[in-house]
Amino acid sequence: MNGDQLYTFNELGLTWGQEFTLYPDPTDRTSGCSCVFIGCLPDEAVIVTLKEGENMPRIEEGGRVVLSVALPGGIALFPTTILYISEIPALMIYLDYPRNVKFKQIRSASRVEVRQPILLENVTLNTSGIPGQIIDISTSGAGLMLFEDGAKVGNKVEIKGKFQIEDISRRLTVTALVRAYKKRDEGYFCGIQFMEADEDKLLVLLGFIYHAMSSSKLLAIK
Repeated sequence: MNGDQLYTFNELGLTWGQEFTLYPDPTDRTSGCSCVFIGCLPDEAVIVTLKEGENMPRIEEGGRVVLSVALPGGIALFPTTILYISEIPALMIYLDYPRNVKFKQIRSASRVEVRQPILLENVTLNTSGIPGQIIDISTSGAGLMLFEDGAKVGNKVEIKGKFQIEDISRRLTVTALVRAYKKRDEGYFCGIQFMEADEDKLLVLLGFIYHAMSSSKLLAIK
């Protein structure tokens, strides 16, 4: 089971104003732009417009693109064709109505591989500024590679970093608990469980995970 399921577009339960990511190049999941769902013609077209402040991507009628949308529990992803681009009275992009939509379920056990620089502050030991990086992440926790020895199992820690979601960057401090710690050749592996209660921080963190999920390879669960 890889967690991927097929849905019809209607089964996604999308609402007007839902935010999508549009990838002008179907083979490149690193250069998407934000757009907003404004309606559809059942079995004919999905209609989106660019989110305010977004620059017009290099797209044309007849071109192939990929759309993704973050939903509770996972990411919906589907390739489609641009049918028509209207700029009067407002920009509207008409996309071929998808017959099947791939839904990539995000379970708490699913991990996505990343390389995210961070600093670790050990609240329990009162030490800070330990450099490292997140090497894999899920909705329940993350695997860190620290470049200095600085934690023990059971320690309360804070992870500090700049988290990038498309062209939006946020500095974030996330509270966590150390669940695993082991010395390796490349540094010190530190497995953490997220303990953050701040909803605003969690939204940014989940946005980062969902974006990584849509553009990275899932690690096998062992």
